[in-house]
Amino acid sequence: MGIRLYPNTQDAATLEWLAGVPEGTMRLLHLHREMVKVYMESKGLSPYDEITIVQYDKEGNDVGYDIHCLIKDTPVEKLADFLLFGWGKFDYSSLPAEMQEQGWGRLPVGEQAAHLLLSTEEAMPHWDLQDAMQLVAKCGGVNWG
Repeated sequence: MGIRLYPNTQDAATLEWLAGVPEGTMRLLHLHREMVKVYMESKGLSPYDEITIVQYDKEGNDVGYDIHCLIKDTPVEKLADFLLFGWGKFDYSSLPAEMQEQGWGRLPVGEQAAHLLLSTEEAMPHWDLQDAMQLVAKCGGVNWG
């Protein structure tokens, strides 16, 4: 999967803005996750089983897939993907050697964080250092892992 870059913020409005989704999408994502949790518990499954086990109802329907289809191609899926993948992989070799040893880390707002953002898979071609500095400032720095 690789090491990916994420915003430091946990603020819902900022994360929605960064993901490019409408206000209130985080609430819908939480509702979806709660629905999945309740479904899994009703089947006696742990959250880890969700990844590997396909669950069918009495009629033979794949309920896990049906639940996923509720958010497929919606802002909720887009936000969930941003929270999972962040801005994607980045130029890990640009970090100081001591930061590379751990495989995870955090940088505050600053030029080094902005340069990491500019080196990500999801960086927009038109972003410059000033754009990246504004994004990094809005999200309180960056982290990876």
